[in-house]
Amino acid sequence: MTREALDQDPGDLAHGLNTLAKILMMRIGGSMGPLYGKIFKTLGKAFSGKEQIDAEIFGDALNGVKEALSPLTPA
Repeated sequence: MTREALDQDPGDLAHGLNTLAKILMMRIGGSMGPLYGKIFKTLGKAFSGKEQIDAEIFGDALNGVKEALSPLTPA
């Protein structure tokens, strides 16, 4: 599903992550689709407009994921 969407509308890493997030949230049932969708959407937002991703940017992105998921679960 994601491959077909990206073949039709290719883009950068952030675009790919956002496309994957949308498909996960819309097509995967139960709690896993929205959970993983939230992760990839947050990463896509963090990497948007970045030509390179260094350790600091990646760390900030992971902290963003932690913040995005914290209201959903105490784990």
